[in-house]
Amino acid sequence: MHGADQSVNLAGTLAGALTWTSGTVYGQLTVGAGATLTLSGTETKYLGAALTNAGTINLLSPLEFYWRRANAGQPGRWLD
Repeated sequence: MHGADQSVNLAGTLAGALTWTSGTVYGQLTVGAGATLTLSGTETKYLGAALTNAGTINLLSPLEFYWRRANAGQPGRWLD
């Protein structure tokens, strides 16, 4: 996903790989077992979603959580 003013409302489970380079994510997203979510680039990403991680999240750039709108959990791997 790319675009400074772009936002997306997601619902579902990521089964492969996704690179997030900018923008805002709302809704509910599960990073499934064996899947990878990579946050890259210099722009700050904004998370206003429930994010469940059972796979791997590569945190290579700034991430901000919207208070009361974001929740990140589960035993998956967070790499920086």
